[in-house]
Amino acid sequence: MKRKHMTKRFLSMLLVWVMVMSLVPSVPADAAKKAKVSKVTVASSLSGSKKTVVIAKGKKVKLSTVVSVKPNKKANKGVTYKSANTKIATVDSKGKVKGVSVGSTKITVTSKKDTKKKATITAKVVSKAVKKVTLNSKSGDMFTGDTLTLKAKVKAKKGAVKTVGWKSSNTKVATVDSKGKVTAVGAGSATITAQAIDGSGKKAKYQLTVQDPVYMTGISVLNAQSVTFSLNTACPLDISAVSVMKKKYTQGQYQGQLKINNMTTADNVNYTIVLDNDSRLELNEYVQVSIPSLNGAVKSMESVYSEPALAYTDDEVITMEVGKKVKKTLSFEAEGSDGYASYTINALPAGLTAESVNNKLVIKGVPTTPGLTEAVMTATDELGNTLTKNIKFVVGSETVLVAAAEPQYDVRVGEMATNTFSVGTEGGSGVYSWTVISDPAGIYTGTVNVPQYSSSISYKVALPGQYSMIVRVVDYKNPTLYCDVPVSINIAQGITVGGCIKDAQGMPMSDSITIELTNKNYADRYCSGDYTWTNSEGVYSAIVTPGTYDVEVTYTRGNTDVETKYLYNQSLATSSTGFDIQLALYRVVITGIPSPTSYYDYHAFDINNDDADYVYPSSGTLTFFAKPGTYQIASGYEYDGPSEYAEGFNNYYKYTASVTVGNTSVQQAATKTLVKKERYSSYDD
Repeated sequence: MKRKHMTKRFLSMLLVWVMVMSLVPSVPADAAKKAKVSKVTVASSLSGSKKTVVIAKGKKVKLSTVVSVKPNKKANKGVTYKSANTKIATVDSKGKVKGVSVGSTKITVTSKKDTKKKATITAKVVSKAVKKVTLNSKSGDMFTGDTLTLKAKVKAKKGAVKTVGWKSSNTKVATVDSKGKVTAVGAGSATITAQAIDGSGKKAKYQLTVQDPVYMTGISVLNAQSVTFSLNTACPLDISAVSVMKKKYTQGQYQGQLKINNMTTADNVNYTIVLDNDSRLELNEYVQVSIPSLNGAVKSMESVYSEPALAYTDDEVITMEVGKKVKKTLSFEAEGSDGYASYTINALPAGLTAESVNNKLVIKGVPTTPGLTEAVMTATDELGNTLTKNIKFVVGSETVLVAAAEPQYDVRVGEMATNTFSVGTEGGSGVYSWTVISDPAGIYTGTVNVPQYSSSISYKVALPGQYSMIVRVVDYKNPTLYCDVPVSINIAQGITVGGCIKDAQGMPMSDSITIELTNKNYADRYCSGDYTWTNSEGVYSAIVTPGTYDVEVTYTRGNTDVETKYLYNQSLATSSTGFDIQLALYRVVITGIPSPTSYYDYHAFDINNDDADYVYPSSGTLTFFAKPGTYQIASGYEYDGPSEYAEGFNNYYKYTASVTVGNTSVQQAATKTLVKKERYSSYDD
């Protein structure tokens, strides 16, 4: 019984203990952890000074207090403020110091978590407050990395402190030091404030916009008249801000000033410059674009006008005679090739040597053995262009006749066109006849097996393909000496490119105009381009191989090139008759001019008193094309005299006109003027 009673008593006590513990509030682990204050600092919020806070009498300045504590929580950063002399300055619980009377006193800041950690600052109370603060500028722009020092002007009576504090609203854009020096840090906007430190609240603001520095990032040459350049960021530029120069040599100075015709951009980052017609670049020249107004480090860049390296192939027949001294120079001269080249040759006739001299391969010596030597000369220039020249050395003697011909390359579009080739011959008497003895395709324009006495062999081909002939060369004085020469004729399929050259109003130009198409593949053996003219209706036609071409169209008046238009990198892939080209010229028609009837009539009409700029009349009118402007036109003398075997007067007339060309065609009548009158008798003859 006793044991049972004790058990019940124990259980009752346990129950009471559990109930009591449940009423005790739990303590968070962080709260249980004691805060550790390491340092307290205090400074003026206006000046940043940790030694002194300046306050004008009756004004307030807030203190900036920092408590370094672990854990770094707001609850652990509480402080108390105390003034050593409240008759001079008071301070509230939020750290606002008020100036009561002139003088100095200490303000003590103490950590609530650790009263041993405290800091002090001197409160200096002055008698007068600042009246006004102004800056030398209100706003401005800067580029990243630039600096600017602002000047503050403070208006105050004697007894005030005129010092100002500086502050930036966005230190990621710009910072400012205690002397007003502003440093642009990154793109954006910021407000720089200069504020009196005495609590007067007087301030001035400077609105700042910072842009990233603008500098050039790239340059490239598109063609002889077009250069592109790029900037690191958008920046509007005018033509007047850009200078383009050129030079020929790497070590040379840029002295060739180029004139800009126009400059375009879609984003103010990537620009395209089109040069004036008279400011074109030559292959392998250096070009420099300079923009002095940029604030970045790279204000100019250069590039070279070059084309991709090409592999050229050529053929040549070189004739020489046994026992006679020979000196022959070979060189790598092709469009796009430049600089020094290295040369090799794999075979030479007996008695000859080859040596590279002054950027040429010089072959010299005295040939000793007649015969045909086939060799391959190779050359590589500084730009990586290569030349493979297949050479046939023809060495003849008095008793041995040797001959060879170069293979032929041409382009066709179904038309029957005549071409010629020659056979290089050496040996015998030096007088020969040439006979086509084999012509499987029937392309020879003469009669097979009938000798001709010219080395120029004509043929006609209409269709592309490979053709062959055999030409027999016979010594005219000794018919037992002869040589048979195989000839290879290679014809490529071409395309016909044509169109009409039109004036600025879209009308065909009746004058003769030249059109030059230059194949950008300078190594094309079949077609390097074509040069043609328009007919009286402005129509032209050219035969070329498919490819990329530069096109040059020139209107010439008299001996003056009035207008030239260049079209670069034109892709010509298929035959077309619609490749029309328009020139910025307007038609001028002068009427009232009688048609010339004899040599003694007036001849050319001079334009603007320029002997090189003239036109001829036709059928009573004078027609030419001109750019906008004013033109003075004058004829020579028109002769009007007596008939044969008569007496009378010679009358000399002149036709003139003053024409102003705008943006449309012009037609007007000429004025006829009697210039002089002379008595004349045909009997005097």
